Amino acid sequence: MGFHDARRRLLDCLEEGCIGHWPRKDAYRKNWLQSGRMTVEHVRELLIRCNGTQYRQSVHDFDAETSVHEFFPDHGATHWYVKVFFDDHLGVAMFMSVHPSGEGNEDLEGR
Repeated sequence: MGFHDARRRLLDCLEEGCIGHWPRKDAYRKNWLQSGRMTVEHVRELLIRCNGTQYRQSVHDFDAETSVHEFFPDHGATHWYVKVFFDDHLGVAMFMSVHPSGEGNEDLEGR
């Protein structure tokens, strides 16, 4: 699955409410969607802005058969990081990370 298919599937999951969150202790800082610091609509807007050069696919650390999709959209001067994989058994997009990233965005993360 490439950029266009991954983004389309993720946008569909967000629209249908078929999302979950990878458990992590630092969710307030690293998963703004899970912690309520941003809305599903805001994540959708970020993904719509994203292009193929702002995407990479890798293998999940805990399951070599699971692809992880990483998106790096920009919104104004803020660079964002969205990391997700699709859990076909549950039928959801599992968000691992949604947060500002990159130089100059550290002040946003600490809020």
